[in-house]
Amino acid sequence: MEERFDNLVAFLVEAFGGFVLRERQFSKVRVEVSSFSDETTRRRLGQMFGSIEARKQELFIQDYSISQTSLEQIFNQFASQQEEELGRAAGIQ
Repeated sequence: MEERFDNLVAFLVEAFGGFVLRERQFSKVRVEVSSFSDETTRRRLGQMFGSIEARKQELFIQDYSISQTSLEQIFNQFASQQEEELGRAAGIQ
């Protein structure tokens, strides 16, 4: 399993220039990939699907999904960042 995870990590770096690991369980990985391939070029969902489909068998990917970040997720990220910053300002770690 560890080798498969390492291969998946190498693929994500190669195909998408990196990612943020959000969750890892025994046979499940959830990652966040930027929607921009560089500062100005927006990555298309179809291209992302194509990259994964081309290597799906080789990487032992059974199921996957790609979705855009929802407004609720963005709000929750900002809210948690603000709570963290307020905690630091108050001296709470």
